[in-house]
Amino acid sequence: MSDKTNGPGNDTSILTKTKTKTERPPMYKVMLLNDDYTPMEFVVHVLERFFGLNHAQAFEIMLTVHKKGLAVVGVFSHEVAETKVAQPGLRKLPFLVQEVALGDQDQAIVR
Repeated sequence: MSDKTNGPGNDTSILTKTKTKTERPPMYKVMLLNDDYTPMEFVVHVLERFFGLNHAQAFEIMLTVHKKGLAVVGVFSHEVAETKVAQPGLRKLPFLVQEVALGDQDQAIVR
């Protein structure tokens, strides 16, 4: 007769799980700059449609841009930030994409 060493209960293999630590990608601020040509209502519409903001948030950002010259619209990974500002409906608006400083990344809001 043959000895069965591969049956249930006789397995001496050790299973190990390797944990892969994923790093967060660098984050980028999408900022809207003021211009003298774009109507305020259009800016609010763009912020609602392309950035998913509610009307109050969009209106507040629009007013900040109007009064201070620029405002942060959102913080995203580089690919998402570039894709957002490259959409056909946004090409006429002056956007700026800027990397978030390393110390500020923990405080960044990811949308």
